[in-house]
Amino acid sequence: MRNLYKYFILLLFLTFSIKAFSEDNLFKKRLKEAKKGDFVVFEYNKLYSTLSVFEIDTENNSVILEEITIPKESFDKKMSFRNWMEKKANGHTSWTMYEIDLDENKIIDTYSVSRNCFIDLKDQISITAKLLDLDLNKLLDRDRKKIGPPLSSGEVDRRAFWQPMKYIDGKRIKRAKFDV
Repeated sequence: MRNLYKYFILLLFLTFSIKAFSEDNLFKKRLKEAKKGDFVVFEYNKLYSTLSVFEIDTENNSVILEEITIPKESFDKKMSFRNWMEKKANGHTSWTMYEIDLDENKIIDTYSVSRNCFIDLKDQISITAKLLDLDLNKLLDRDRKKIGPPLSSGEVDRRAFWQPMKYIDGKRIKRAKFDV
């Protein structure tokens, strides 16, 4: 169940990074300002997954995102994720690229680098494609998960909000804030 929870967090990120492309969306604005090679790493179900910006086409208002996955025990901890990706992601188990139309919020093409072929999402059930259709709303603080045991009735809740760990270039960012 815990691994499923970690996988769900990754799916939420993908949802925000793919679905949340309305003009007033902060993520979309940041994505348009992103540079080739900007990336984020997730750990879930004993896997590491990188999601990086491969290309941004401002003329056609589209982006190509690259997702690379490797089992946690196969990753060389002495190497940074940036170096690993630059060295052709040795040991990866999945390498997929998604071209996304930012105007229509739809996946244009999907290519599997691992299998060296295009993937037709029209004939397959794709979580990424399904995530494009989700309507997500920001959680209110009262609905967010908190750290610690449940409170006794009548007790004032002073528990801190749960926040995932955030690392930038291998360095942990203390007290990182996330929108949920």
